[in-house]
Amino acid sequence: MSSNVLFDYEEIDVNCLETIRPMWTALNAFHTDLEPAFALRRSRRTFDLRLLEWRDVAVSGQLKIDLAIRTSDQTHVGYCVTTLSNNLDGEIDSLYVDSTVRGQGVGSELMRRSLAWLAERGARSKLIVAACGNDAAIRFYARFGFKPHTVHLREPD
Repeated sequence: MSSNVLFDYEEIDVNCLETIRPMWTALNAFHTDLEPAFALRRSRRTFDLRLLEWRDVAVSGQLKIDLAIRTSDQTHVGYCVTTLSNNLDGEIDSLYVDSTVRGQGVGSELMRRSLAWLAERGARSKLIVAACGNDAAIRFYARFGFKPHTVHLREPD
């Protein structure tokens, strides 16, 4: 576990993914509120389905899960799931920082850890998918060199 004054960062394994369920659920609710036209689609994309996907990646590729923990009360305040395929395609698959600690460097530290992990493993590409309308996230990812590449349009549910 690594630490700074306010937060500890811990890498967990695939068997501990249940730890992030409440944060993932909050992230999914945020995305639903961002674009209600896709609420039904988002409601079908459950944490249990994501859990199965991530477990498959852990078997067929590589998976990294980092937790951010507030040191004062040991509360989980963020996570980042990073994947690497056998083709060395990396993805910042899911990143969440609780609104009470945004702007305090938690997301940046989670990104640094994930990008370093991908670099150590020789990732040939790195991808992040951000929901349309999540301009704050897009600006955040741009600070790490990511730029919009394509826009997918979909019919609402």
